[in-house]
Amino acid sequence: MEQEAEKLRKKTEWKNETVTARVTSEEKEKIRKQAEKEKKSASQYMVDAALAGMERRSSKDKKRVWILINNQNILNDIFTILRDETVSEELYGKITELAEEENKLWQCL
Repeated sequence: MEQEAEKLRKKTEWKNETVTARVTSEEKEKIRKQAEKEKKSASQYMVDAALAGMERRSSKDKKRVWILINNQNILNDIFTILRDETVSEELYGKITELAEEENKLWQCL
């Protein structure tokens, strides 16, 4: 009975979709060698690499957002201080320029 459950479980895990990628001969050889090194099929190596890349990207995006939030808070503090201080137009212009560039980064997300 356990063997039947194991067979059914494996059946539901069957891979029945295909993804095609065009690569150069050199890229294909690199993939083959790396897959062989990791004792995987080229297909499994590419799937694992793609999924790992997506996870890293997501983690990096979270770090980038955290940095943007911190930078925005610093800029907000600077503008609060500047309201009460007399500063040169040049300094105020550069800080405003920095704030505009920070906003562009937010728009990239």
